[in-house]
Amino acid sequence: PKRKVHVRPHYEEIEYDYFYIGETYEAAPICHSKNGQGNRDVQKLQQRTYRIIESLDLHGHKMDGLDELLTEFCHYVQSKGVCGRIIHGSGLGSKNFTPILKNHVRRWLYEYPEVLAYTEERNNDGAVIFLLKRKAWVKE
Repeated sequence: PKRKVHVRPHYEEIEYDYFYIGETYEAAPICHSKNGQGNRDVQKLQQRTYRIIESLDLHGHKMDGLDELLTEFCHYVQSKGVCGRIIHGSGLGSKNFTPILKNHVRRWLYEYPEVLAYTEERNNDGAVIFLLKRKAWVKE
C-alpha cells in the first residue's frame, strides 16, 4: 500500500529589531493616542470595535527579556491584525506595592512607534488593549 508523504513545515526564523526603553518606573498614562485621532481610537478600543487578535499574560514574568517579548508579541499581532491585549496584573504583589510590570508595559507601549493607541481595559486596571499600525503588505 502507498503511504502519504508528510512534509514537515519549514519555519522561517525571523530577526526582530527589538525596541528597548531602559529601566523606568514612572507611571505611564492610563490611555494614550498618538494617531492624531484624539480620543477616537481610545473610544473604539474601549467599545471593542476591533477584534483582539491575541492576549499575552505576563503574570509572574520578570523584567529580564520583557522588551524582547513585547516586541515579538506586537510583531505577531501585527501579522494577523491590529489589536491585542497585554495582561500585566495590577502590581499589588510588587515590592512597596509599586506596579513595576504595569508601568513598564504602558511606558513601552507609549514609546513604541508601531502603537497608535492603548487604553486600560474597562473595569480592569491589570490589562491594556492596544491598537497597532496596519502592516504594509509587500507584493512579491
